[in-house]
Order: sequence, then C-alpha cells, then structure tokens
Amino acid sequence: MDKKEQIRFFDKLYNVRIRTSSLKDELPTEIQQHSYLSFEAEKNTICEKAKILIDNFIDVNKEQISEQLGIQAIENLATLLTPYEVLFFKNGKYAILFQTKWSESDMCILCDGANLKVDEGYILEFEY
Repeated sequence: MDKKEQIRFFDKLYNVRIRTSSLKDELPTEIQQHSYLSFEAEKNTICEKAKILIDNFIDVNKEQISEQLGIQAIENLATLLTPYEVLFFKNGKYAILFQTKWSESDMCILCDGANLKVDEGYILEFEY
C-alpha cells in the first residue's frame, strides 16, 4: 500500500505518504488495515497529543539542535520539522516520520494504541 494523504501539524496541512511495511507485491495485513482505520479516525487527536511530546523532545535536545542550526532560541517548531510519511507495521503499530532541519536522522512518533512515543527514527529498527 502506498498513497498520499494530508495531515495537520502545527496548524499547517502536509501531504504525507501512507505505506505499509509489506513487501512490494504483498497486500496489507488485516492488522495493518485496522491500524490504518484507527489512524484515520484518530489522526487529528494523535497529532494534537503529539505536539506536547514533540515540544518535550525538542526541549531535551535543544542544545544539540541549536548547535546544529546555529541559532540561540527555538521559537517555531513548524519550521524545524516536516512530516512526510505514515508507516504501518505488521504488529499493528504505526509511525509518523518527520524530516528534521538539525539532523540526518528522522524524528518519529511511534503509535501503539493510545501510547505515543517521540524519538529519533532509530526506534523503528525493531518494528515489523
């Protein structure tokens, strides 16, 4: 599965790619389909809840971010992050991936039901 959709972050609409962690010609599993439907029903709520976690992530990493970007203060998160993909795993979890202006590593929101975790993209290595 690979398609485009819009999500709203920081009061701005972004076009993101929707895809599954399946092989090229493999259809999404029933779990992935259910996960996608949950995302569709809850995406606005998830994006709102994630803002707080993103703020915390930025705050914890603000020194590194400021050094990389050569700025003293981080004022507008929307200029630092760009969501580009929502990836649905076979285990039912999904992740919203962001390109960051301060690092080659992506940042992501990993969603497991009502649990959200924000971190660098490496946390997705063991998802399937």
